[in-house]
Amino acid sequence: MTVAMKHQPLRVLLGVVCALATGGAAAEGSARAVWAIGLPHGYIVMEHQAKVIAVTSEDVARGFVQVAGGSRLIVVTRSQGDYALHFAARGALLRSVQVEGIGRSVELGAQGGTVVQRDVPAGKAVVAVNYRFQLAPGTVPGTYAWPLEVVARRALPEGFVASAPNPALVTLSERAAH
Repeated sequence: MTVAMKHQPLRVLLGVVCALATGGAAAEGSARAVWAIGLPHGYIVMEHQAKVIAVTSEDVARGFVQVAGGSRLIVVTRSQGDYALHFAARGALLRSVQVEGIGRSVELGAQGGTVVQRDVPAGKAVVAVNYRFQLAPGTVPGTYAWPLEVVARRALPEGFVASAPNPALVTLSERAAH
């Protein structure tokens, strides 16, 4: 049996999940960022992703915006394993972001960062991700495009170090060492 044949059922399942989620979004009349990614031990589906962030004058005065449930992921694993979520900042709206709902609270800088989930137990979990965006100086009230792109992927092996002198992705263990 070839590798392509071995993974065919997973590809079909992911295609159906994306089609159903996209069809549901169209029926609701709103566009949603829906994606799915296969992992060696399961898959992750982005069920909901906020498109915009509303910044009020009160938010500007206190210096941050709190967004509950800005992202919602469905993580399905057949066996215990790891995965990574990369949060890539877009634009200059934020100084930092605190991400919650992923098993712990993590603070990422203005460029974003990667959060690795290790030893995730087998099963299905719905993960509602909450955000606290620390606003950049000079931010004015208004409605902005969502300031983060969320990408799920297979986790790199523990202890992996990028070979570039200034790697863009920083793991939590590397960040704690600094």
